Amino acid sequence: MTKSGDVLRDMWGFKCYVYSDWGAIDMLHTFHRTASSKAEAAFQALSAGLDVEASSDCYPKLAELVKKGNIDIRLIDEAVRRVLLAKFRAGLFEDPYGERYATSAQLHPADNRSLAREIAEESAVLLKNDNQLLPLSLPRLGSLAVIGPNADQVQFGDYSWSRSNTDGITPLSAIRRMAEEHGVEVRYARGCDLMSTDTTHIAEAVAATKTSDVAIVFCGSASASLARDYGGANCGEGFDLSDLSLTGAQGNLIRAVHATGKPVVLVLVTGKPFALQWEKANIPAILVQWYAGEEEGNAIANILFGRTNPSGHLTVSFPQSTGHLPAYYNHLPTDRGFYHKHGSPETPGRDYVFSSPNALWSFGHGMSYTTFAYDHLKIDQRTDSIKVYVDITNTGKVAGKAVPQLYVRDVYSSVATPVKQLKAFNKILLSPGERARVALHFAVADLAFTDESGKSKVEPGEFELQVGESSDSILLRHTINIGNVPTSKAEETVNITKTKINGKLINISGVVRDVQATPIEHVEIYSTGNAQVVAVTDKYGKYAAKVASDDVLVFKKSGFTNVSREVNDNKTINLKMQ
Repeated sequence: MTKSGDVLRDMWGFKCYVYSDWGAIDMLHTFHRTASSKAEAAFQALSAGLDVEASSDCYPKLAELVKKGNIDIRLIDEAVRRVLLAKFRAGLFEDPYGERYATSAQLHPADNRSLAREIAEESAVLLKNDNQLLPLSLPRLGSLAVIGPNADQVQFGDYSWSRSNTDGITPLSAIRRMAEEHGVEVRYARGCDLMSTDTTHIAEAVAATKTSDVAIVFCGSASASLARDYGGANCGEGFDLSDLSLTGAQGNLIRAVHATGKPVVLVLVTGKPFALQWEKANIPAILVQWYAGEEEGNAIANILFGRTNPSGHLTVSFPQSTGHLPAYYNHLPTDRGFYHKHGSPETPGRDYVFSSPNALWSFGHGMSYTTFAYDHLKIDQRTDSIKVYVDITNTGKVAGKAVPQLYVRDVYSSVATPVKQLKAFNKILLSPGERARVALHFAVADLAFTDESGKSKVEPGEFELQVGESSDSILLRHTINIGNVPTSKAEETVNITKTKINGKLINISGVVRDVQATPIEHVEIYSTGNAQVVAVTDKYGKYAAKVASDDVLVFKKSGFTNVSREVNDNKTINLKMQ
């Protein structure tokens, strides 16, 4: 077992103490089975640099190990010293029981509840909103159907203290309260639960929808509360799923409600992403509300009815299916195939035969009830920092918060690095028509990677700055150099301006292949002398053309780098494209 001081303390300079997970040391004996006794588990953990044991009772065995000379007491002294230093810094010697907080303000004031609602509103993400179905206008509605297992349940999230609706506001209660203000009738039907495949009550949800103007369906997941209630949980620590589809009969419920023909809003209340291919294709409006706590209901109702404009953006990508994992945005260049020929059942592809590997919704995605325009990218490059500025204009009709995101790609590096990495973001409130310059700053040190020797370094070279609204919606780009390295010419396109020709006409032919010798179809052969396409390769990569003996040809196909060839009286020109 490696001592934590080797890396954590000596290499990374960590100065505080190391604390075990709950019962983890005893698990060396009972679960991992690397130790034959509690005493041996204690020895392994302390020797590895673990200072404080939580829950289990292995460390009391250390005293006997010291007496027998099986462990050096200096290891215990080091651990005690680190713990005492932390307690001293926390002021526990002067106030060991926190009496200085005994007279502090109540733990649940109105300000805290207001902050909870603000956090819930800011973190909700609008994934889809076809034809501006959202926000719903209560004055124009006669009735609403509120459907689903998460409609009348507050989801506080993993390790929370409570799972009781008495400690928070459910979406149903908040929607009812706001609807009553406008005389809108609310019809509620749970339809199904989160776990069971029982579809018995879906008919009630369908009936409620048929007699209502709009249906709002609340589905998703539930997590356990800490050491209290683990029933009905399908998300969180220790709850694994083999399939990322919605659990139980939730998918059946959504399809049945959609089949009524009424407008449907899906609200995914969850602690994790689900695979929602059918829902994305068929449900016009989809909102995800991560476990939002006590003000969950008020926050979601404010967004649904337009009192709050959603501004959250995804911090995790949604996969198309379980088989599409991993779906993270910051993948390596080689992670998504070489050919980039993504197919479908109707037109099979190559490296991804039946679908694209792209995420359903990518990291950084998030919609608003308004729109924004990005322009005038400006770079202020300094020795130790990069300051990026972009002008953002609210081009819509309502106030909203723009969330510009700055990604960086190390164009070439001695160690493979991701295609892009988020380095900065901002959030700014803009009124309709308002324009503002927004700053996105990061340190040059943030461009470091870990080399093969385990050392962190910033390698001189080209870095592409990408500014956009999400990882898959990059609007502005600019390349900078770090370390005075000249710009690479590797990705320059071939000049295809017209060339003067005087030679005789000759017949030429050839085959165009990729780097793995596979024939490439639909490659255009462009004559720079005639300034036109003179041939196109067939499905075998073959072509034939009549050109001047001194012509210059350019071979072009989307997804490949253009290749230029001088004819020079050659009647056969075979080449490779990549």
